[in-house]
Amino acid sequence: MFKVLLLACLMAGSVSALAQDAKSAGPGVVTSIDSQGRELIVGQEIYILPAEVKLNGVLVSRSKVARLIGPGDEVSVDVENGRYVNEIHARLQ
Repeated sequence: MFKVLLLACLMAGSVSALAQDAKSAGPGVVTSIDSQGRELIVGQEIYILPAEVKLNGVLVSRSKVARLIGPGDEVSVDVENGRYVNEIHARLQ
């Protein structure tokens, strides 16, 4: 019984640690995005985009993100491990 309880506590701790890694940043204004969409700068924060990222709930390539989002656009980003983007929420016009 003790081993099961200990295992449950350890699993709960690892789940909460994973939950702390995922954060939401923003909203903010895009300062810059490189032409291939590898780096997104919002205010003074630099974010790294993976090959594919969710944009408003739709999985798209980072080059598509670079074509759709530009300086002056308002975005908020869900990040993991500090700078790696999981999802971008943007007001597209």
